[in-house]
Amino acid sequence: MMLMIVISLMTLSFATLSRREQRQALDKQLSTQAFYAAETGINDASKAILDNPSAVGDISDCDTTSQAKINPSGISSGILDATSNVSRTCVFVDQTPSQIDDVVGESASTVFLISATGLTALDIYWENDSAVSSPVFPPTIDTAAGALSQDVGWNSSTPGVLTVQLIPFPTTGTNRAAIAGGLIYVLGYPTSSTTNQTATTTNLNGRLMGGGCATSNTSTPNNWPRQCKITINGLSGQYYIILKSTYDPVHATVEGRDAGNVRLPFVGAQVLIDSTGRANDVTKRIKIYRPLRASANLPSSVLEIGDDLCKRLQTEPSNTTTDSAIPSCDPSSL
Repeated sequence: MMLMIVISLMTLSFATLSRREQRQALDKQLSTQAFYAAETGINDASKAILDNPSAVGDISDCDTTSQAKINPSGISSGILDATSNVSRTCVFVDQTPSQIDDVVGESASTVFLISATGLTALDIYWENDSAVSSPVFPPTIDTAAGALSQDVGWNSSTPGVLTVQLIPFPTTGTNRAAIAGGLIYVLGYPTSSTTNQTATTTNLNGRLMGGGCATSNTSTPNNWPRQCKITINGLSGQYYIILKSTYDPVHATVEGRDAGNVRLPFVGAQVLIDSTGRANDVTKRIKIYRPLRASANLPSSVLEIGDDLCKRLQTEPSNTTTDSAIPSCDPSSL
């Protein structure tokens, strides 16, 4: 009798374990299917917006009429596989989000249009692309002399230095004086302080600004979307913002405010797409900010090579130099 009880318990245990492993394998499969279903919603919405953004508009509910705006031909009510019960259940679209969000690298500059009615200030946040919970900060930076630390002072847990350029977008025509006179550029660097630096556009160019990257700033009461933050005040009109990271890639978020300190929606920069996919009883949700412009990245240089290169090129404003006047590429003359 005891032997039968032991064998029965072992059999029951193995059966339970087998059912659990089968369920885990099924959950993993359903989770993957739900993720790709949600990703399909992102792609369908992106394609519909690129084809006709005004026809899509903003989608804030899951009713059939709203979801039909992003349904490609052959897709009915978001059903991707009726046999396996796989579908994208709901896709939200916001074409004027109050944030610009992107990963900023070292090899290329990320460019966005900053267009918001009544804009007077920009809050620019950033942190490691991997969002480490306890960032390591570099040695003290000489802000008076404008000297940054050597690369050895940075590691994978140190937020990069964020270069921010604002190029004005004149409404009455573009000319060299208007662009040069309104150009703004600053460098935000990581500090362990809880206080970020704020500056106006007057005498701002080339300034090093501390980001106040204390981890407590991403929770109550500050509740920043990223660990570091700088603020530029005194703005007016439209700008192109160019972001580039030094030392390491960063995840950056930009918010705009008016004179009453109210957050503003950005027009023409990014679209926020929020998609949910389902496979049987498993759901997955994806939320992304996608640029509205087809090309949002500019290389940091026009030409880069690994070998030596002699370039016979000379250009100046309002001046043409003949080829014979350009120094020769003969090594003996260099």
